[in-house]
This record gives sequence, structure tokens and C-alpha cells, in this order.
Amino acid sequence: MPGYNISYPANGSMAFSMLLQSPKIISAIKRENDAVKKIMEENEISCIISDNRYGCYSEKIKSVFITHQLTIQAPAGAQFIVNKINSSGLKKFNEIWVPDVEGENNLSGDLSHNHILKSVYYTGVLSRFNKISIVEEKKFRYKFMVLLSGA
Repeated sequence: MPGYNISYPANGSMAFSMLLQSPKIISAIKRENDAVKKIMEENEISCIISDNRYGCYSEKIKSVFITHQLTIQAPAGAQFIVNKINSSGLKKFNEIWVPDVEGENNLSGDLSHNHILKSVYYTGVLSRFNKISIVEEKKFRYKFMVLLSGA
């Protein structure tokens, strides 16, 4: 799928930057949906699972969206409209899977709470790491490791 090619400001307003890039984002979502339609014409697809790609859905088959961003945090003046747009995009999917736990003791805080959306399912915390007991191993000098990725 084509990328959104979003740039993030080093300084200044994130909300204003996203507003300026909204035509590019909308165009990318349209290209995604066109690509999905083409893939469905050429293949026998029974379900779509989209990882934060708003254009990867179909009205013809079950479409699932994976995200922890049910309520995007934005400046007070933009919060309502940003989340109205986000909710309208999410409502195109049959289900929304949140890779977190439901309730107050979750990892993503207010991002993963939204009382308007239906068919929201919490998958629990997802990780490719296995917990090991460092007390028994005694090979490790440190108790914790933090791995951050991204640009």
C-alpha cells in the first residue's frame, strides 16, 4: 500500500500541520480503497484486517481496523472536529481491535477510550517479547530494557 508521507513538525502546531496535510491524507486513503477494490476483484478475499489504514475496508466483507487511537488528543479548539473525522473513518469498519486492555489501567490512556463507537474489542497488550526471570538467570546486569523505534 502507498504510504501517507506525513511530515511532523519539529516546532509549531501538530494540529495545524495535520490540517495542511489533510488533502494528501485524504488522497492516500482514496488510493488505499481503490487498491483494496482491485485486490478484491483479482482475489477471493473473505476479511480485511487494517493496521491504521483508513482506506483498507470494503462494504462487501468483514473489515477490521486495528488502532489504539479511538480518541485523538488535540488542542481544545480542534479536539471535537479531529475526533468527529476520526470516528467517521472508524465507523466504516465492522470491528475495531484495540491492542490494549480496557479500563483505567491501560497503556494508551485516553487514546483508547471512545463511548460513541460500537464493536470495539480490546485484544490485550500485544508484544513479541517473552518475559524471562532475570533473578534466576543472574546473567543480566540490568533489570529492564527499553526499546524505542520510530523516526
